[in-house]
Amino acid sequence: MPQPDAAANRTTAVDLADAEVARVDVDGTRLIVAFAVIGVAGPGSDYLSAVELVLTELRALRLDPGCLGRVAEAELRIDGARAAALALPSTQAGPVTLTLHFANGAALRAEGLALQVTAGPGSKRLEHLHC
Repeated sequence: MPQPDAAANRTTAVDLADAEVARVDVDGTRLIVAFAVIGVAGPGSDYLSAVELVLTELRALRLDPGCLGRVAEAELRIDGARAAALALPSTQAGPVTLTLHFANGAALRAEGLALQVTAGPGSKRLEHLHC
């Protein structure tokens, strides 16, 4: 269930398909995907900075070199069901499959048993993304 965004006093859900990845790390059985910016699901063109997705208890991982930058396509499945957006913050249990295809041609595919999505201490809402 989406959680209230204290800064904007509204529900926040993020859209993986409208994001830019700053860093991907593997730490033991954890995959950490740090987003420089990620789209807020729903009407408008809001973004959040400094959001982190952590997939735990990794069972399988395909991580091409160059998994950075703009996400061209994303798919997240939790317990086999496709998730269009993720509540922030949230923790999801059950088999999780994450697939990210990047604009540069690189791809990431990971399977794990739980997923956590959090905003970092420097996270802020951006009304528009100017490139």
